[in-house]
Amino acid sequence: MATKTWIDGTDNWNNPIDWSPTGVPGTGDDAVIPFGTVSLTTPVTVGSISLTNASASLGIADPGGTDAVTGNFNNSGTVNVDYRTSSTSTPMGGGSTLTIGGMLTNANSGIFNIGYGNIAAATTVTAAGLSNAGTISPAAARSRQPSTSPTQRRRP
Repeated sequence: MATKTWIDGTDNWNNPIDWSPTGVPGTGDDAVIPFGTVSLTTPVTVGSISLTNASASLGIADPGGTDAVTGNFNNSGTVNVDYRTSSTSTPMGGGSTLTIGGMLTNANSGIFNIGYGNIAAATTVTAAGLSNAGTISPAAARSRQPSTSPTQRRRP
């Protein structure tokens, strides 16, 4: 078990040279993202994830896959789970599952977007606990406020 720190600008989570020490975070590892844009497109299991400042971004688009954080998930940046910024009439993507075994802490600078209005499959985010001082947005329901429940589920 090690702490793996992101050292690249924009790339895929699975590129081992983008982490220090070299190697993709694995089971039990703590993944730290201090800056840049990281794309997670395959199932992973890690001990924890921390986006340590507002310039850090993590995009999770893993249709049908489950990404597991066995410990805490701390967000001071932007997390997008099955989220996109443009609208289309054709259902796209969705189906990612993010499971957090510990506390999801969303700092006052944190933005946590879940799903999109026209996704093809449900996006699921669950956490054992929630501390939110930032913004948690089930993007498909812009007019509704997210629940303070530790479980957020968005279905198309």
